[in-house]
Amino acid sequence: MDPSFHWISSSKLDLLKQVASVIVAELGLTFTWRELYERFRFFEHRYRAFKLVLDTDGVSWNFNTNLVFGAEPIWENLIQMNKLTTAYYYVGDPEFARLAQLFGPSSVKKEGGTQVVVISDDTAPVGQQTAPHLRSRLPASPTIQVSESVYSPITMDATKLRRRLFDEEGQNVEDGSTNEAPKVFYVPNHEGDLVPRCATNNNSKKPAKKSLLPSVSPHGSSCGSTSTAAWWRSAFK
Repeated sequence: MDPSFHWISSSKLDLLKQVASVIVAELGLTFTWRELYERFRFFEHRYRAFKLVLDTDGVSWNFNTNLVFGAEPIWENLIQMNKLTTAYYYVGDPEFARLAQLFGPSSVKKEGGTQVVVISDDTAPVGQQTAPHLRSRLPASPTIQVSESVYSPITMDATKLRRRLFDEEGQNVEDGSTNEAPKVFYVPNHEGDLVPRCATNNNSKKPAKKSLLPSVSPHGSSCGSTSTAAWWRSAFK
């Protein structure tokens, strides 16, 4: 028994005998385990020959068209190393996938070169890590609150930017100065649009209401009267 083939050993001899009995039962063909062994040896040679072709630099295989491409000097070197590669001269092996299932798992996988990744331990304050595309959007006013999280959206205090349309409840409207500009507020018109309207000056003095009752007597003779309620009654009689 040839020890150069990894898949055959004394422990697998019983398996070959079982395969031979299954072939006889299902196909009606008689094979001894030695004949099966020779056929498996040929399949392994076939697999290794085509794998040598594929592992050669400068050779490519189109699986869909089953064509192998390579320069003539490459083929000359392949044939010198293994004469079975002549069978794959510009023609691939359509059963290579099945052969790889039998003989491929024992192949040693070639790992690529070790790649070293260097991770820097340099640190920087959060405020210095602002994204370049966000720097132009930062507000110039120092009173606006900006989130200090790295690359987080800019948030502003909406309460400081809200326009006050009406005076708050309990506010003294008489404290304003007459030198200040009138307040402007927006009210909806009949079309539903907001239009500006100036507030009236709350500090303007209202004209005093005239009393319905005279404060002095129209008669000169009543100036010396000690009664404050008798003289005006006669005027309305």
